[in-house]
Amino acid sequence: TAQDLLNLLASRKGALGKVAGGGTMSTVNFSTSVHRVAKHVSRYQSRDEEGNNRARILSDPRFALLICSTAEAMLDGAEVIKGVRKPFGARELSNVAWAIAKLNIAPPDTAMAVDTDKAEDFLREKSKEVRSTIFDIAKKKAAGEASPSGPS
Repeated sequence: TAQDLLNLLASRKGALGKVAGGGTMSTVNFSTSVHRVAKHVSRYQSRDEEGNNRARILSDPRFALLICSTAEAMLDGAEVIKGVRKPFGARELSNVAWAIAKLNIAPPDTAMAVDTDKAEDFLREKSKEVRSTIFDIAKKKAAGEASPSGPS
């Protein structure tokens, strides 16, 4: 299930907790992970199965971290081979694009116009912001500061 995949990724040291997976994941790992989540999750609530509930998966902080790490790896490459970060190939990029489209999580260009000259900086900043927010909420929850219904 999608939930099982997120559990597995969370158990891999650095896979979700470090920028671009911290070198623990390859471009194939990233694209396959995002693709598998999309394959398991249906857009239709009536088809939800245990562990594949779309709303739960898309609101899971681990999913947000997976998307952040994937975006970071797409910018800078993933695993280091012979001192060089390996970029995503055509197959990996198409798998990620299919998953984003299937999950219907990309905002339409009319809602969030993308300036292609500034897209890389924008993506880096948003990824950093999301990652920071998720870790702040987790710290508050661990310290007992956050309410059960959400962050304070």
